[in-house]
Amino acid sequence: MPLPCPRCPGTDLGERRVSPSSGAPVDLYLCGKCNGGWLDGPTLASICPTLSHLPQHREEVALLGGQGEGIPLCVRCGVAPFEYQVIGVAIDFCLRCHGVWLDGDEYE
Repeated sequence: MPLPCPRCPGTDLGERRVSPSSGAPVDLYLCGKCNGGWLDGPTLASICPTLSHLPQHREEVALLGGQGEGIPLCVRCGVAPFEYQVIGVAIDFCLRCHGVWLDGDEYE
């Protein structure tokens, strides 16, 4: 089942398999219009070590982040994720499935 882009109504995310420098290949989901990307929870540790700590810090994210301030709903499970600053970049993190949405200019 395709994942909808949370920024571009009516647009599905395209699946792309990438091979991180260490570890097995993982799937990313990218929007061809806005260049935003979705990382499923298990993908975080392999593709982006900077974000891999988020699942262990859910309480901090909920306390310091703003629920629904970024994207309105998680593309994977439909819960309002929390917008949270990581190294000066606002990312959207879902407390339920641990997925992350990065706007096109954020994942670079």
